[in-house]
Amino acid sequence: MMNFDYKQYEKALIFFFQNQHYQALLSKLNKQNVFLYSSKMDVAIIKIAHHLDEAKDSEFTHLIGKLAKTRGVNKADLKVLEIYLDETKTNKFSEISPNHFLLVSTDQKYLRTQLTSFWAMSQTLDFSIQEDVKILDKKSKRNRQAVEDFDDLSSVTNEADLQKKLSSFSMRFKKTPYYGSSIFLLLFIIVPLIFQLLITIWGYDYTDDIAKLFSGGTTYHLTFLGGQGWRVLTYGMSALSSNWFVGFAIIILVGFSMYGLLKLNEFYMSTWKFILSFLISYLLLGYFSSVLTPNYTTGSALPIYGMTLGMLALNVSGSKTLFAQVSKSKLILPIIFLIILPIFVSGMEYIPILVGLCLGGATSFLFTYDYKNANWRLSLPLVVLLIGILLPSIMLTIPIYVPGKDGVVIYTLMFYVDRHLMSIDKANNLLHKIGWTDIVITQFSNNRLGIGSLI
Repeated sequence: MMNFDYKQYEKALIFFFQNQHYQALLSKLNKQNVFLYSSKMDVAIIKIAHHLDEAKDSEFTHLIGKLAKTRGVNKADLKVLEIYLDETKTNKFSEISPNHFLLVSTDQKYLRTQLTSFWAMSQTLDFSIQEDVKILDKKSKRNRQAVEDFDDLSSVTNEADLQKKLSSFSMRFKKTPYYGSSIFLLLFIIVPLIFQLLITIWGYDYTDDIAKLFSGGTTYHLTFLGGQGWRVLTYGMSALSSNWFVGFAIIILVGFSMYGLLKLNEFYMSTWKFILSFLISYLLLGYFSSVLTPNYTTGSALPIYGMTLGMLALNVSGSKTLFAQVSKSKLILPIIFLIILPIFVSGMEYIPILVGLCLGGATSFLFTYDYKNANWRLSLPLVVLLIGILLPSIMLTIPIYVPGKDGVVIYTLMFYVDRHLMSIDKANNLLHKIGWTDIVITQFSNNRLGIGSLI
């Protein structure tokens, strides 16, 4: 018999089990331990280790518990196999408890024979295999494999099997932590609600655009001509409407729906890809809308809602997988909301929503695309992103000698002064920086504010 090489034996076993529809997971506590699991095979989980240790493996026990919950069964009902490739021990195969088996051996023939009782193909197990095997750790695996398992319908033979698969995936989906989605929910739903409350408490004779601009919205005059570039970062956190009921109602409705879309995106893309994709889309949306809609204020949750919808829609478009079908069913209500809800705010709300749809979809596509099999479809999101960057950049180079006065900007600055959030001198400096050098905000003897002329 050839000299024993643990890593070679381990690789051969992993390669074999992966061909039997198992996923390999590297232990976080002991790099010589590998766990293999399957959502559909009779033997649910396998442990491969070098040395036989009588001590309880808490990590393995924890994985068994998680897999039992996923399958919706008791831990004792899962069939478990531990394989120890320990050259210091004699061959051994035993049943530790019902459904829990132990196999110790480095003898190839003995290993094949014992494994045949579980997998008929074990006699083909090749211990000289040279192919690389992919061993995943918990961080890199994330949820993509869960999506692939969900889409695999080979084990579905009737309605009961389908319902079981749906239930298992739903449980996995609910128990996944959504850090990115939670952060964005806080920033773009909770914070706008707070600003909507402040707008209501303070009160002012304002329009929807003034309410948005006052609480962080973005517009060309203040963001670029006035030098307040920070508005490209804060526009999604602004209040939505001058009407407190409309503002609260729409933000809350959007919040419940948008959180579901955020989670689906994060589950599918992985947290870091989702966060990067979201932030890039968000910044480009603010940049594009600020420059190309100069007399309109972009702000609050609706443009972000459109962007989030676009991210998911393009990820599942053209796909007939089970995950895509479930995701597409979640798009119907957001589409209806995005058609109806802007009517209660302003007609111009549709422009940033459509821009957000396009930019969100294009950016998420680039983060999830299979570049190894690139084709013409890759050009579409690239064109969208180039337009989103180049068009406003070109427009910024065109000089505007006398920009038209925007009452929304003027009254917003008056609002800041009236609420002691900005001095009257700073407000007038902003007006003049924008290019409106012939007017000033003045304060009358009764402390009321008005607009005066310098001509």
